[in-house]
Amino acid sequence: MKTKILLIMSISTLEFGTKNAGGVDSVCQEILKQIIKKNSREFDYRILAFDPYSAVTYSAIPLQLADNVSVVTASSNEKICGVKLPGLLTQLMRIRQQVNDYNPDVVHAHASPWLVGINKRHHRIATLHAYKWICRKKVSALNDFLYVKALPAISNLFTDEYTCVGDIIKKDLGKDTKNPIHLIENPINEAFFTRHHRTSSEPIKLVTCSVITPRKRLDRIISLVSDLVSRNINVELTIIGPSNNKDYNDRLIAQINEYKLLDRIIFTGRKNTFEIADIYKKSDFGVFLSEEETFGLAPLEMLASGLPIIATPVGVLADDRVFFSGNGVCYFDSNSNFSAVIEFINPKTESHKNIQHSYLEERFTSSSIVRMYEKLYTLT
Repeated sequence: MKTKILLIMSISTLEFGTKNAGGVDSVCQEILKQIIKKNSREFDYRILAFDPYSAVTYSAIPLQLADNVSVVTASSNEKICGVKLPGLLTQLMRIRQQVNDYNPDVVHAHASPWLVGINKRHHRIATLHAYKWICRKKVSALNDFLYVKALPAISNLFTDEYTCVGDIIKKDLGKDTKNPIHLIENPINEAFFTRHHRTSSEPIKLVTCSVITPRKRLDRIISLVSDLVSRNINVELTIIGPSNNKDYNDRLIAQINEYKLLDRIIFTGRKNTFEIADIYKKSDFGVFLSEEETFGLAPLEMLASGLPIIATPVGVLADDRVFFSGNGVCYFDSNSNFSAVIEFINPKTESHKNIQHSYLEERFTSSSIVRMYEKLYTLT
């Protein structure tokens, strides 16, 4: 008899890769795609997919995606009887409906508050992509209290074990719970495993990909471009990603004007997975200078695409700095020697080409990640 898994995720589309609302959405799409592809004989999956864009209508009738995989879609924010309620309340209502309908052996949620109220007769697993103040900015006193203080403590009462995507979360979470914590990282979409690297020529094409928000430190990347240009190094920068902070976006435009870089920097806006992979094929180096990440999927996607990267030590790049520093990554932080960056992007330099694709494929493909999750389900 198959073990029944209710898997609760943030997913914006079932046409995988054609749309995404950020890293967690991309990761959940990749996991679900692999579960469908694997068609396991050991597990039966019901997916409750919350659309972060709230562009779907809830239907209690599951859509069958494979012999062992069905999905129910719901909006992250709904109106009930014409009244718009807090998103978490309607989400918990839909989760309760699916638990009652499906009666799973395991409830696995990609956000710990989704487990609140789940009876302990179901084995409850929470996957954390963020935690408390990690990668979070202040919103309001009430919101901060709810999501930093109250919900993590309440959620812990309804969680049997955790998985998290990086050491930074594991260390903080370990201070607050006695429950088992497993490190299971994020998968890289197979579209990025091209091993392509453009033949170097001028101008040197740099690319970065992130939401345009202060934590991602795009201002630092623009300053880097300015410093390179001031040393007569011919570079151009493509910035991929949507803006969710008008003030910061305006500051970036002012910075670009001040440095006279208008003809060297392009903003593409939001792009889907396949469009991003295509831009990477036409680039020479990735740049990722974020100040904090729980995992850091974008720089790994760049490496998988064959792009050497200039990056800050955040997320998995911080956890495994010894490995990555010799395999395609030039670390750039407050103690960096700028001459190392210049040497790294020199077309005559060979060291930056040491990208261990076989290692990335073994560690970060969706098949290896799903295998680790299913091992947990087997042990329940």
